[in-house]
Amino acid sequence: MSFPPEVIAARAQVFEQIGRNLLRFQKLELMLKTIVAGSRISLTAGKSPATYERRTPEIHNKTLGLVSGQFFKEVASNQPSRDGHPAFFEDPSVPEDRLHISIAFTAHFSPEEHVAWKRSIQALVIERNELVHKSLLYMELETLSGCQKALATLEEQKARVLAEIEKLKRIIEGMEELKEFLRTHLTDKALLKELFFPET
Repeated sequence: MSFPPEVIAARAQVFEQIGRNLLRFQKLELMLKTIVAGSRISLTAGKSPATYERRTPEIHNKTLGLVSGQFFKEVASNQPSRDGHPAFFEDPSVPEDRLHISIAFTAHFSPEEHVAWKRSIQALVIERNELVHKSLLYMELETLSGCQKALATLEEQKARVLAEIEKLKRIIEGMEELKEFLRTHLTDKALLKELFFPET
C-alpha cells in the first residue's frame, strides 16, 4: 500500500518515537533494578558486600513488572520513618560467630503518595508491554491524522516516563550518599566501638 509523502514522513516519526520510548522504558527498568539490587547490603568482617553481589544477577533477570513490585515492597515504604535503630534485615548465610552488619535502604512516603506512585509505575508497566507487543495493532498509521494522534500519545507517554526517571534519580542519589557515608565511617574505630561495644 502506497502513502502520500506527508503520511510516510509522519509514520517515520511515529516509529522513531516508539524506539525512543522503548529506550526510556529500558532506562526506567535499569534504574529500578539498580536501586533494588543496591538497597540491601550485607557486610561481613573481612569480606566484600556479599548480599549485594548475590542479589545483582537475580534482580537483573527479573521483568519490569516483578522488579517494580519488589521496589515498592522493599525500598519505597508507606510507613513514616522512625527515630532510633533502623530495621535491619536478616542474612542467613552469615555464620553467627562473625562480625556482621546488614544495611537496608528505605525511602519513606505518605500512604497517599505511595499508592499514587505505585499506580503510576504499574500503569507504565502495562503501557511498556503494550508498546512492545501491541503498538502497531492499535495505532492507525494509514492517515496523517492517525499518525498525529499516535505521536501525541507517545509524547504524553514520554513525559510520564521521564518524570518517573527523575524521581528514581533522586533515590539513587540518596543511596550514593549513604554508600559514601559508609565508606568514610565504617573505618572509624570509634564508630565501630559505638556500634558493637557500646558502654553500658
